[in-house]
Amino acid sequence: MADLKDLLQSDANARAYYESLPQYAREAVNKRAAEISTADALRLFADTFMQDDSYQGA
Repeated sequence: MADLKDLLQSDANARAYYESLPQYAREAVNKRAAEISTADALRLFADTFMQDDSYQGA
């Protein structure tokens, strides 16, 4: 089954997007690596995560 590692190896655009993310967002994405296998899923998860203020400890 494909996962984040496979996606980043096979899709240069997804890899560039991932590398452009802030460190805290990459860490969150990595925790869900098994669930993220498409570029759309990567963007959706990261965008949603970064919109959520809870990561700031607010």
